[in-house]
Amino acid sequence: MNRRFAIVVFAVCILLLLPVSAHADVVGWNEFLGDVRDETEPLDRNEFVVNAPEGDFTLKEKPGSKKAARPWGEPITYENGSRIWLSLVYKYKGDYWGIEPPSHSAYDIGWIPMNYVLAEFATQDFNNIHIDEFYSNMESFELSPQAKNLTVWKWPGSDREKIVFGVDDLVGYSFPVIHVWKDPEGREWGYLDIAFYSFWFESSIEGWVYMDDPENKGVLPPFYPAPNPQAWSKDGVYDWSLDTPSGSTGGDPQNGSSAPPESAPDGLTQFYLLIAIIIAAAVTGVVLLVVLYRRIAKKQQEKDKKSII
Repeated sequence: MNRRFAIVVFAVCILLLLPVSAHADVVGWNEFLGDVRDETEPLDRNEFVVNAPEGDFTLKEKPGSKKAARPWGEPITYENGSRIWLSLVYKYKGDYWGIEPPSHSAYDIGWIPMNYVLAEFATQDFNNIHIDEFYSNMESFELSPQAKNLTVWKWPGSDREKIVFGVDDLVGYSFPVIHVWKDPEGREWGYLDIAFYSFWFESSIEGWVYMDDPENKGVLPPFYPAPNPQAWSKDGVYDWSLDTPSGSTGGDPQNGSSAPPESAPDGLTQFYLLIAIIIAAAVTGVVLLVVLYRRIAKKQQEKDKKSII
């Protein structure tokens, strides 16, 4: 009986691991990307806004193709003004096409011409503009024991989404401050660019923290709206001097800045969801094992009784 029970336990464990391995192996892989991966180039930013001549664009299976990419069976179409994440480009017949490689947080895998997207203002753009105003008067800081989270802004006063890290992942962590910037109101902001590790995952923090209120408990309103998106530049040179009107709080990404609600990063959210699914599957497996074990034990007892009789 013990040998049979051990075999059942092993089989259940294998079944519990199948969803994880399947998830990692079939995240919408793009065959053409696999063929030309060594010929692609990394982008200096990841967030773009779709701006196709027809008003929308359906991701393609490969550059120059009319065939739609179908990583999940259905074509993926982006309306103008929608955000799209890209990290690699490939030059095809003189034109650059972009794609986001498949991962646990990237599912819409397909190609789009880079002249169909606009680059969004990003952390590095703010840093390049204000680099002469940076200074350093602190090496690091730690969250107070009473802190519940850490709010990281893309840049001081940004009208874009802020990333909120739970304090449980950051307990006792000393954050090195690379440089400090003082805004027009005299508030000091610290720039962080670090990797950190928790029990479950490896992550990173890149962005700005308001030093007097790292949690943003005071809900500081945006005061530095993003300039209008610009046509993608291969050399990474942009002119962000044409800012949005003073006092703007965001709007249509196609025509100006955008201010989606504050939220945690999608990658982490999906990771936690995957962990929750695995835990639920494990619990279900344990319950099934207990039920199965009881049935086997009961049958064995009946056999023992019959043998005694």
